[in-house]
Amino acid sequence: MSLKAIKKRQLILNTAIQYILENDLISLTLDGLAQKASISKGGLLYHFKNKNELQLAVAEEIINEFLEAYETIVEHEKGAGKHIRAFILAAQRDLHAGARFNVAIQIMQNSNTNITEMYECLMNDLLRENDIDASTVQLIRLTIDGLYYSRLLNILPVSDRVTDEVIGKLLQMTRKEEH
Repeated sequence: MSLKAIKKRQLILNTAIQYILENDLISLTLDGLAQKASISKGGLLYHFKNKNELQLAVAEEIINEFLEAYETIVEHEKGAGKHIRAFILAAQRDLHAGARFNVAIQIMQNSNTNITEMYECLMNDLLRENDIDASTVQLIRLTIDGLYYSRLLNILPVSDRVTDEVIGKLLQMTRKEEH
């Protein structure tokens, strides 16, 4: 694929993500997306044959961004609990960037694909982290899920300040106290 085609594909994905964040997944149409991205529908269809293919590519893009952030953070974290801390910090970064992961969640709930499997592998890896007990990992995961779902469903969404306080407490749960 040429550099121009790669850039156009990325423009389409970014435009679709932004549209879904501002509106919803159901109202996304290929015609509307082509117009919003200032490209022809034929140009869009060159990259994505249909709405389902586009949605799966959007979810994959977001999951990959999240996993890249997670892996980068893991490299910089030290000691016990570094994987769960990386998950917490990657989620915090995403929540501050508009909770893009919610778009992937919406798409994953409607499909059983390798994208769902990618996320499940990450969750299983976190649960296998031996230096943090499984109930603490689950509590952290469920709290992060709650932060995302409160935004997704617009049910008492938590402010960025409170989100950061919650994240701080979750991070504390991953650090073993030295006596």
